[in-house]
Amino acid sequence: MKKFLFLLSLVFFITACETEEDPVIEREEVAEETEEPAEEENQQVETLDLGDVNTQEIIRFNSEKLAAQQYEGTLDGQAITIEKFNAIEYILVIPGDTSLGKQEIKISGIDDYVLSVTISETTITNSAEEALEPFFDNISAFEESINPASEKGANVLAILEAFKKNYQTLSNDGKMVLAKLYLANKSFMDDTVLDDYESSNNDQLAIVGKYILSVTTFSTATVAATIDPELISKSGLVAISTIALYKSYEYKDQLSASTLKKVDIAINSIESSLSTQNEDNILELYNNENEVFPFETRERAIISSDKNDTNENLKDFFESFSTFNERLEKLNSAIQFVDDEIWFSNVSLFERDFFPDSAQVEKMPANQTIFYASEFTISDSRINLNNVSFSDGHILINASYADQNSTENYLDTFLEFTYTDEFNELEGKFAVRLHKNYNYKIQFIKNPNYGEIVPVETLSNRDSYTAPNFVRHYYRVFLDNEPILLDNGNEWSNVILGEVPTSADTLTVNNYPIYIRDATNDRVITINLDLTFTNEAYAKIVNKKFTIEGGNYGEPNGSIVKVKFNDNGTYDTYSKDGTFIREGNYSFTPLIDNYGWLDCQDYVFKGRGIAAINLPGAGSGGYWMFYADGQILAGSTYGCMNQYQTTHISEGW
Repeated sequence: MKKFLFLLSLVFFITACETEEDPVIEREEVAEETEEPAEEENQQVETLDLGDVNTQEIIRFNSEKLAAQQYEGTLDGQAITIEKFNAIEYILVIPGDTSLGKQEIKISGIDDYVLSVTISETTITNSAEEALEPFFDNISAFEESINPASEKGANVLAILEAFKKNYQTLSNDGKMVLAKLYLANKSFMDDTVLDDYESSNNDQLAIVGKYILSVTTFSTATVAATIDPELISKSGLVAISTIALYKSYEYKDQLSASTLKKVDIAINSIESSLSTQNEDNILELYNNENEVFPFETRERAIISSDKNDTNENLKDFFESFSTFNERLEKLNSAIQFVDDEIWFSNVSLFERDFFPDSAQVEKMPANQTIFYASEFTISDSRINLNNVSFSDGHILINASYADQNSTENYLDTFLEFTYTDEFNELEGKFAVRLHKNYNYKIQFIKNPNYGEIVPVETLSNRDSYTAPNFVRHYYRVFLDNEPILLDNGNEWSNVILGEVPTSADTLTVNNYPIYIRDATNDRVITINLDLTFTNEAYAKIVNKKFTIEGGNYGEPNGSIVKVKFNDNGTYDTYSKDGTFIREGNYSFTPLIDNYGWLDCQDYVFKGRGIAAINLPGAGSGGYWMFYADGQILAGSTYGCMNQYQTTHISEGW
């Protein structure tokens, strides 16, 4: 929020820190106000000193004395226009032929208030063409970024081309007028063409800030173009305003395509704001147990009705959007005037911008940022909310009975939440049922693909289990000792336990979550186990040597390749006589099953697998499988003794 407020402050007080010239002279500081005797007796004239300015310079200033949208005034005997730029600022342009020195600007209809300026000549030390060369170089660079296939892009290119073509027809005096306009407002005009307003930060809040700044620049140039009495400099300001307009469209289109607005949060695909309990839309929790659910947001793009949103950042954004459309009418008038009087090119005008009246709501996996912007509570005194945390697109919830001696089998209540970010302020609740007992059990089984289900071990929540690391495990689940269907209606499923081995050390992970979809009851539950992961295969492989011998129908045929595994994930292969052949990469893979079968014609059960590695190009069938009984088999087919081609692996050379 602080960053956004800083951006907003730039909207009203853009200063040029990069060059010595001011992009647009801004009188945002408290101006020196003096009281001078009026010509008429007893009348006091208040003076606002705008300081030192140059001819053809655009000036922005604050004045509490002025309130109307537009004023007419006189400066050095010339009529000028002063126009309101935003809620607190006005803009005027110093004519190029104004006399130098101290001058007063008298405002029609206000006799007791004048503006004071000290005017210096905008000087050019070289030719007008040389002074304008960087300006036209910048325009050419900007044109490269325009999409000519878009209607807006094509129109902007047409206007810039008309401006450049007309420039070639100007007299030396005309080019000098344009050169002085550029030098008097160099930073402002250069930044308008080149600046992308902190493009390194492209989050949504930053894009809103960019949009507001580009609209501010567009409005400044547009108002200046409409009140500038000089036709040639007016046409230059129209070109500058058109560039800022294109950037405003670009940033607005980015926001239109993004899911900026959050409309709801969903847990386990259940949307919030439930006012009553519904058995089909309820979060099932168990006393003092961690339950993990998918965590989502419901998001959409900005629509027109969001202009009534109470969020401050959206209000500021839509105020700039409204300003953009208001100034667009002025720009069209300036374009039409310049086109009729100077360019004679028949360029097109721009249509008002708009937001659609509706947008599709999308389901999006929530990230950590969204979670931390949410606050969850249970106000029911019967229930303690012990923990709410987030990991990998899931939300973990732990709640317990406040009275552990309660005889109620379950308690119905609500999980309430508030969500707040730069653009959203949501609140809602989810129906919750907290059960007293947790009756799920997981049963690890032998791979059921080639035979009936054979149990290995049945575990309750928080039980301990020792398993080989990074291996696929098949399982089924019981609720109240009755088997349930899993996933999409299957009786069994599988999960890869552990992580890629990085050493031979045994790993201990307490409270390891296994996420399970109970298809029978249409809910997602979590069983947490205290797991010990063994890395026996790592110790067998790394920095060890092996001999690979080809064979036919299980008999070695003398075709030998030697392999050495290094601890950096590479392996070296050698011929039978020890000649180096090549280097390759190996990696651990969960291809093997904890209790699996050898994929042969007879589907031979091979017992407990402990690891598998993938080493393509070693002449060994693609990957090796390691078993608890010490066997090492290469691939699933190459290890079958009833195949024509077989592979035989032994440790050592």
